[in-house]
Amino acid sequence: MRRIAGLCLLIAGLTAGSAFAQQAEREAEIRQSVPYSRMLRSNPDLTYEQYRQAVRELAKQDVAGERRSTPMTPLPAPTYEAPRYTPPPAYTPRSTYTPPVYTYTPPEIESPRSGSTYDWRSGNSYRWREDSSGNTRVDGMNLNTGSMWQTTIKPNGSMRGTDSNLNPWTYDSNSKTYFNYGTGKMCVGEGAARTCF
Repeated sequence: MRRIAGLCLLIAGLTAGSAFAQQAEREAEIRQSVPYSRMLRSNPDLTYEQYRQAVRELAKQDVAGERRSTPMTPLPAPTYEAPRYTPPPAYTPRSTYTPPVYTYTPPEIESPRSGSTYDWRSGNSYRWREDSSGNTRVDGMNLNTGSMWQTTIKPNGSMRGTDSNLNPWTYDSNSKTYFNYGTGKMCVGEGAARTCF
């Protein structure tokens, strides 16, 4: 009986030694296929002690036959995804400032509302002034002869006045007709086509 018990102990020791050798061999295989440096890249918080425990547990399970049915699949290599480049927004220059264009408009030069002139050939002097209705009154005189006359010109070109003998007269610009009430002289037309009666 003692012999059987010793034999059992020897078998158990040999089996344990064999299991220990298998465990160490399996741990070495795991370390070789998945080194700590590779695991550290995919899991930066992993300590070396945690790595050793994980390797020991995997080897133990393989030796015990729990993982013999499926071959060991190596851990996938860590994937590195490069950061995507996002180009900066396109440069858009500021809109150029276009100053407003100011154009100078000179004030309207009003024609003088009154004045005087002298004709040295005839010796006639004229004084004229325009009223608010647009009628222009012209007073004429000749210093050499002492004669005087007066004319009022309407905006449409019609006229009336007195001649140097103070005879009243009228001119209608529409009919081109002149009539002197003092002399009875009447003229129709203009220029060379003018006919007087």
